Amino acid sequence: MNDYKAYTKQYPIIQNLLDCYDHITPCGILDLVQDIAGQHANALGIGFYDLIEKGITWVIARTKIEVLDFPPYATDVTVKTWPHKPSRIDCDRDYQIIDKDGKVCVKVMTKWVIIDVNTRRLASPNGIFDPNGNYEQECNFERLDSLRFTIDNPDQIYKTKVTMTMLDHNMHMNNSRYGEIVFDALKLNKDEIIKTFEINYHSECHLDDEISIFIKREDKNIYTDIKKDDVIKAKAFITLF
Repeated sequence: MNDYKAYTKQYPIIQNLLDCYDHITPCGILDLVQDIAGQHANALGIGFYDLIEKGITWVIARTKIEVLDFPPYATDVTVKTWPHKPSRIDCDRDYQIIDKDGKVCVKVMTKWVIIDVNTRRLASPNGIFDPNGNYEQECNFERLDSLRFTIDNPDQIYKTKVTMTMLDHNMHMNNSRYGEIVFDALKLNKDEIIKTFEINYHSECHLDDEISIFIKREDKNIYTDIKKDDVIKAKAFITLF
């Protein structure tokens, strides 16, 4: 029986994880959890290079972040992750960022799918995880629902372009870079602090794609559509403290 219990690693809080007000950014959080997920997958023998030999790869479909507190700059945190027993088509993974006093500062949940590298179509996770394995039961959130809002009259439209530094080894825009471009588009002031960040990835963005971010604000709730031409590439929902 395979053991899928929690995996932990220490990381320093460097300036690149923070904004100009020293608040941890969505991109910074996504970078941390992406790194530890990859390291845990490698340790389990189901990492990127393990799967690519079989013609398949991991892709994130949804992510939810909740910030409870802000780990200070130039301190170390413990990042903890654990996968859940996969369903027929996807697998959820939880994360916590924990400060030196043992307090959970950030909670994250991601939904992963496996795709065929040639067809880019969904593949089954059967055979990747042991269905009878030893899994953690704790969940940060009850579930990750699909974002279904519609933006008819955006308050703001921000345009950007996919560059080489945004790509990952799947040759599409890295999931954490979506957090970066949304954060850039919002241009929040010092008192506008992100509490939750939730994103659904619909389809891949590639090098030189011209991206438009449509933003709708309703008090402390912010809705965004990320589009190439008229095609939705991702949707993000943000709440502020």
